[in-house]
Amino acid sequence: MKKAKILIVEDEAIIALNIKMVLENSGYEVLPLVFNAEKAFQSAVTNKPDVILMDIQLQGKQDGIDAASKILDEYEVPIIYITGNIDMLKDVRLIKTSRLKILEKPPSDWELLEAVEEFVK
Repeated sequence: MKKAKILIVEDEAIIALNIKMVLENSGYEVLPLVFNAEKAFQSAVTNKPDVILMDIQLQGKQDGIDAASKILDEYEVPIIYITGNIDMLKDVRLIKTSRLKILEKPPSDWELLEAVEEFVK
């Protein structure tokens, strides 16, 4: 059985690479890492991942919530937000992207895998 395709959108390289390693070691196909909202949208629409791991605070004009909203306008995909800024959880835009889960940064390997498995059953 083929494992799910995962898109990681994270602007902190060390965290992104750790998440990638954990997922690949668990048999998931990880798409090339992207670091901003614009590339997240392009990759999602082109590659149609099964799950997206999205940092909320990204460099650039758009944040992860903006990217998720734009992606969800194109197709249904579960989004797992990752944030180190708990204040971002109060952002009302999160409610509009309802197919989500939120992990505090950096997520433990166990939390990460449990969250992904919840959406790829």
